[in-house]
Amino acid sequence: EGGFISDYIGDGDDTQAVSDIDNIIFNNFKRLGINIDDYGIAKNNLINFAERTKMAESSGKYKAVNIPESGKKKTTARGAYQFVEGSMLPALKRLEVRIGKRDWIDKAKEHKDPIQLTNLQQDALFLGDIMEKRLKEKKGLGDKYIRKILKGDVQAMKDLYRIGHHTVGKKGMSRKAKQNMNRWFR
Repeated sequence: EGGFISDYIGDGDDTQAVSDIDNIIFNNFKRLGINIDDYGIAKNNLINFAERTKMAESSGKYKAVNIPESGKKKTTARGAYQFVEGSMLPALKRLEVRIGKRDWIDKAKEHKDPIQLTNLQQDALFLGDIMEKRLKEKKGLGDKYIRKILKGDVQAMKDLYRIGHHTVGKKGMSRKAKQNMNRWFR
């Protein structure tokens, strides 16, 4: 079920999503001061980060629904990146900052369900969210990680995943979540 822009052959519905993902990536590269000669490698590293995140969150399944660990409460986490209901609206707003108004974003703001998005729209949502998110209320912290990720730094990928994407409850990251993180970010 997986895939990403690099191996995408799609239908007309996702043509805009392919362009949007490229815009998210390349506009951020300009903003981060990445040399144009390094765009190809940087893009591959960013996609690698998204793929690892998707695998750690849902084994790469775009229609994934949270299945709680034994003794844990079920959450509203859904989709390849396991966005929870409360994180969808802020993520969509962050994405909109990068790509502008889209009909599918307006619809998603109403249904707040990543599973109703196409695979590429979910990928765009993750990238737009992670590239715009402010971490720990520290200006520039996300960019610090992103710059390292664009150079292929797997530890930075793991760190940004842990503090910038994965939801950690009051008791910290669960044993299974830590195992998944450590499996996919090594």
